[in-house]
Parts: sequence; structure tokens; C-alpha cells
Amino acid sequence: MSFRLRLTLHNLLAGLGLGTFLAVQGVFMGEHGAEVWQIGLIIGLFAVIVAVAEVPLGVLADTRGRIPFFRIALVLQAIAGAILVLAPNFWGLIAGASVLALSTASASGTIDAWAVERVKAEGHEERLQQYLGGFQAAMAAGITGGAILGGYLPELTSDLPRHAPTTWNAVFMAGMAIVHLALSPYLYHEGESLTEVDEEESHPAGRMRAAISFAIRTFDVRDILILGAMIGVGLAMVEGYWQPRLIEIDNSMAYDRFGWITAGYFAMAILGPLLIGAFAQVTGISPRTQLLVLPVIIAAALWLLSFQTGFWAFVAAYLGLMLVTTMAGPAESTVMNRATPDRYRSSVHSLSSLMMRGGAAVAVLLLAIVVKTYGIDTGWKIAAGILGVYSILRLIYVGRRPPSPPAETGTG
Repeated sequence: MSFRLRLTLHNLLAGLGLGTFLAVQGVFMGEHGAEVWQIGLIIGLFAVIVAVAEVPLGVLADTRGRIPFFRIALVLQAIAGAILVLAPNFWGLIAGASVLALSTASASGTIDAWAVERVKAEGHEERLQQYLGGFQAAMAAGITGGAILGGYLPELTSDLPRHAPTTWNAVFMAGMAIVHLALSPYLYHEGESLTEVDEEESHPAGRMRAAISFAIRTFDVRDILILGAMIGVGLAMVEGYWQPRLIEIDNSMAYDRFGWITAGYFAMAILGPLLIGAFAQVTGISPRTQLLVLPVIIAAALWLLSFQTGFWAFVAAYLGLMLVTTMAGPAESTVMNRATPDRYRSSVHSLSSLMMRGGAAVAVLLLAIVVKTYGIDTGWKIAAGILGVYSILRLIYVGRRPPSPPAETGTG
């Protein structure tokens, strides 16, 4: 099997386990003792742990090996699933979310960075956006399939031992991590070669300082990091509260509907990268220009979602938000990777995720009291306003600046 097909399989496996749990994430927390506003706190805690751990773990992956760190992430994912099943209460949710956050932080930027280097090694750098868009689409396809399965698992496992109807969703997530781990020697059999660095950067703390310094002084990377934090504000509020909001709109919701809506959400994630890639190929619009316009549209889509009170109108607005949000993914990855040398790639990927998670954590934790007092829709309106104002100001300022020069391979 070719490298491209193996990376597609990797993303399908990762998405399948994740999608099965995401289909019922909010419902799972509610069934295990969390009130609506506490769901936001748990997601905020998840984001904080990822934000704190991601960069140092990303630096260690750059210096010690990306593939081993991804395998550690799979082990932690399996442990998190076990905790969620064996401790069916609020504190079990806290513990499971914490371990799952460490898994996410350990995986951040590992196989993605390795894949970018393989694409370049095979001489396909000019098609980097198409490769990355295809890999993102494969991940979304896996999540879509997992979400459909996740919606039916509560019914399919009704005769099996369980604490709550969604128990086996967490079991499946843990099982997929074990399968992925078993296949990893085949999926990444090329291995990796670590770039030689000076004595200071050979230590994680030195590499972290160097990567952060690089990001701060490189305009395109710095711009994407800040933009990621702003988008994280909006996305965290939606990811944390869309299922409770749908229950508010229609309290007779069946589990399979959550699965199909989650599948539709990630079906849009398949279409988003493919549509923007085709549009860019036809029109010649650059990834940088895409990143100037799309955040404004994302903010408008979130604002529209906050006003929906009917089931089908909500679903349509929800899917539309995901479509435009995922359109920004390939452009963001392309701009950032072109401006980043190989030796900082995992670290900068981790910085990018840290900024998005950091924005998410701040938003969810601070707006939890708003949700508790004024409702989910008000929290969404505030998040949309923050993202919208920033995106318009950024469109005016960033549009006047020249792009950063492409990075030289292996240099900082």
C-alpha cells in the first residue's frame, strides 16, 4: 500500500474511534452526572490541559521521535475510555477528560508533521495543499462513519452490561485506539530521521524557546496562531453545547439523530476542504487570501446559528457552520507549513493547537456562567461577536502586508 493510502487509512482509523464518542459526547456527560453548564467546565478543563501539555510534548516529539509519541497517545486514549466506563460519575468524567486531553496533546502535530516531510521527500511539495486536504477529508470520513455508528450503538448494545445507554461508545473508542496501535508498525514503516540541531536546541526547553521565538518573529505563523485562538473561541462553544441545545429545542431527541447530525457535521468537513481546493484551483485564489475572508464568514455562520429555535433550521445552520469552518483548514496548514522549517514543524503544529485550545478554554470557562444564567444561545452570540470583530480588523490589517518568505528545509 502506498504512503498516501496508508496515511488515508491512519486518518480513517483515528476518525472512526473519535466520531463514535463525539456522536454522544454531550449526552454521555449528562448521563454521567454533569449539568449543562458543567459540560462546558469539563470541556474547558480538557482544553486547558491540552494547552499546557501540547507544546512541551510537541517539542519532545520533535527531538525524541514523532511516531513513538503518537503511539503513547493511542495508549492514553484507550486508558481514557476505560476510566469513562469504569467510573460512571462526574469525577470519572473529570479524570477521563484529563487523560484524553493528555492523549490529544501527545498526538498533536506528530503524524501530521511526519506526513508533510514524507510528501516533500517524495517530491510533491507543490501539491501539499491537495495532500493535506485529502488527509483531512479522510479524517472527516472516519469521524462521519464513527458518528453514524455511535448514534446506533446505544440501541445495538441495549442487551449488554452498561451503566448508561452511551457506555459502549466509550468502549468502542478505546478499542479503536488498540487496533490503531497494533497497525502502527505497518502504517509508518518508513520510520523517521531526526534533524541534527545545536546543543541548546537538542534539549526540549531549548527547542521550545527556539520554536516560540521563530513563531513570534515570522508574521504568517504568528498571524495563524492568533487566528486559531479566535476561531477556537467560537468552535469550543459549539462543540460543547450543540447537543444540550438540541435537547432544549426538541427534548424527544433519539440517539440515532445525534449520530446522523454528527455524521452530517463531518460530512461537511469532507466537502469543505475538497470544495475550497477545487475553487482555489479554478480561480487561483491563494491560501493566504482564503484565510482573510473565511473567518468573517465563520463568525457570521455562528451568529446565525445562535438564533435558530427550530430543529431543521438549527441542523442546517449547524452544518453550514462546519462547512465554512473546515474550508480554512487546508489553507491554514499550507501557509503555516510553507513558512516553517522541518525541525520546528511538530512544535509549531503544537503551538497552533495550543492557541486554538487556549482560546477555547478561555471562552468555555468564562462563558459558562453566561450559559448558566442567560442560556446557550447568548453564549454563542458573544463568541460570534468576538470572532467577527477580530476577523474584520484582521482583514483590514493583514491584507496590506506581504506574505512571509518560505522556510528553507531544516533551517530556523
